[in-house]
Amino acid sequence: MNFRLNLLKPFIKFNENEFIFVQIIQRRKDNIDMNLPVKRLKSYSFYSWEELESQCDVLKDICDLNNARLYIRLNKQNSVDVSLRCISEIVENLKNGNPHKNKGVWDSVSGKLGSKDWWLLDLDREHLFPKEDIIRDLTQHYTERCVLNDETILLNKTKSGVHLIQNY
Repeated sequence: MNFRLNLLKPFIKFNENEFIFVQIIQRRKDNIDMNLPVKRLKSYSFYSWEELESQCDVLKDICDLNNARLYIRLNKQNSVDVSLRCISEIVENLKNGNPHKNKGVWDSVSGKLGSKDWWLLDLDREHLFPKEDIIRDLTQHYTERCVLNDETILLNKTKSGVHLIQNY
């Protein structure tokens, strides 16, 4: 995994019924022969860091085999709230004559809302000018974790730029 999970552990504590939602996504940007812009291959709900870490090798293998990326939704979900939203969405699908949409309801609902603990700024090289100077400056000043104005900023260097992640 590109992002070092150990950086997030002090900031994300799991309470009862809480999980983080993880998806493996193929993108046309990485797979030019794809018909769709994005294709979700697999989704997971992890209720602890230990559960996620136990699957890291499997997740990495799936990503490597499919030229896909792993996305971790940092804002935790509550399984009771998600279940209630699923019931509501299933009823709406049935009322509207769309029972076929019920297959992916958990994934759809888990990918929305959740706690409001995190924001992420994704800075890709093509959007940065001057590119290398900004990335170099960011990585020098934000070495994995720093405190700025009493708030912690996490830095994750990516294949195409950087992620700045802040807990609020």
